[in-house]
Amino acid sequence: MKITKKIFALFLLILLVLPFVCQADSDPEPASAQPTKMSEAVAGLAELVGLDTGAGEEATLQQRIGQIIKALLFFLGTLFFILTIYAGIVWMIARGNEEKVTEAKNTLIGSVIGLAIVIGAYAISSAILRILLSAETASTK
Repeated sequence: MKITKKIFALFLLILLVLPFVCQADSDPEPASAQPTKMSEAVAGLAELVGLDTGAGEEATLQQRIGQIIKALLFFLGTLFFILTIYAGIVWMIARGNEEKVTEAKNTLIGSVIGLAIVIGAYAISSAILRILLSAETASTK
């Protein structure tokens, strides 16, 4: 069990450090330019998730709710991805131990079922909202 935790910790450390190593630059810029790159990266991530970066007009309530839903789905998708990777690692290092293989299978199955539930819930709520919004715009015409 301790070896599993060490391997998992090493994997997470590599996963967290690798992006910084890959972006290493042979000609570093002055320190004053570094926060600009970091703020641009954070703004890009915020836009990817759907959060308001402060540029432009104030968002409506519907847009805020949509942004919150997108952020939650992004978080849940990342969580399911991590669970899937964890289950794969446990399965690989089980070494024929049926108890660990069963645990890994159950984690993997639970992860896939959870992801399917989240995607299904998003699809249903999106369809309902689309129908309600089209009915609202039709009644205002």
